[in-house]
Amino acid sequence: MENNVRRHHLLHQYPRLTKGVPNLYAIGWISHKTEWIKTIFDTTNFSFIFRGKGISNFNNSQFDLTPPIVLLEKEGEKYHYGPHAMWEEIYLMYKAPVEGLLDRWNLSQAQGHTWPMGGLSKIKNYTRMMESLVQMPGLPGAVDKLDRLAEMVILESLWGEPAQTMTQEEMRIHEAERFIRENYTKAINLEELAAKNGFSLPTFRRYWNRQFKYTPMNLLNTLRLERAHQLLLETKNDISSIAYEIGYNDPMYFSKKFRAHYHTSPSKFREAT
Repeated sequence: MENNVRRHHLLHQYPRLTKGVPNLYAIGWISHKTEWIKTIFDTTNFSFIFRGKGISNFNNSQFDLTPPIVLLEKEGEKYHYGPHAMWEEIYLMYKAPVEGLLDRWNLSQAQGHTWPMGGLSKIKNYTRMMESLVQMPGLPGAVDKLDRLAEMVILESLWGEPAQTMTQEEMRIHEAERFIRENYTKAINLEELAAKNGFSLPTFRRYWNRQFKYTPMNLLNTLRLERAHQLLLETKNDISSIAYEIGYNDPMYFSKKFRAHYHTSPSKFREAT
């Protein structure tokens, strides 16, 4: 499960403050999965495949995996699957008894081990929240929130609105959004990003606004400031160094953005923690 993992986070070791929701053992994001899996898992996993295509060989049958789709891998069963070339995936891993998990989500009598992913837009919103929380799992309540968001992701995939097939233009916009998420500490020129994905800047903005409730610059600044928040908590790096590390060339501009986002200055935030 860890082949080509860009980000893999173990969560089982963090104490929970609340009860009632299955505890996540681990969560991972794979932006370009290229390798095949052939194994018997010792966890029960839910793989959410957003982009790319592949095949699963299971119980002597072959299944096409056409996104958006969910792949269920039960503890103790043998699986052999992978992409034709590559795919984009998020996975949730559980160590809880498999039958309890399946009963909880009414999957015990489910036929097959895949299903079309419903609730795609909500799932993307939930997983973005999880991306932020997983950076600081030791904070009180963070893993509890992750456990609940993971369950919401599973429930939306089962009973959410059916996913709509994206046009080529929409797929390129989502590719641009993913590029920002993966390169937010670097200088990003929107006109160049638009051209790279086959758009003029006005057309890029128009398609972007149809897909997302935030602008590209809102996303870029939010990612940078969330990273700064983490660095202020976890390091003793001076504020100017943090500003440069997350992609700002002007520490004063960084401080202004941080204050607008968190309603306090970086120095006061650090003093308070």
